[in-house]
Amino acid sequence: MPPHDDSGMHQGVLTGRFHDDPDSFRRVPRLRRTMMGGNRVPRRTEPLIKGLMAIAVAHGVRPGQVALAWVISNYRDTVVCIPGASKPSHATESAAVMDLKLSENELAALNERS
Repeated sequence: MPPHDDSGMHQGVLTGRFHDDPDSFRRVPRLRRTMMGGNRVPRRTEPLIKGLMAIAVAHGVRPGQVALAWVISNYRDTVVCIPGASKPSHATESAAVMDLKLSENELAALNERS
């Protein structure tokens, strides 16, 4: 199961943005990095992010969309996902997740990496 996280996409970690640009993680304010789990987050989450990215490529979507679909698939009716959107395109991408169906193998692979 994905880790419980009240901070929305784990403060951006599950989108893959910090793995694509490691310097961006170092520019995050120290308090936020601490809330995200500390300086070891990129290294610790790398296997999961690689899995999200591979599935995203296979479906022609973004890693954050796969992460959102994963959380929705695992928690179904017990959790309401409220993704953040600082741009209209973010809201559009999040809404498109409702059409993204991950296979049982994809879900299992992500669960193993989490």
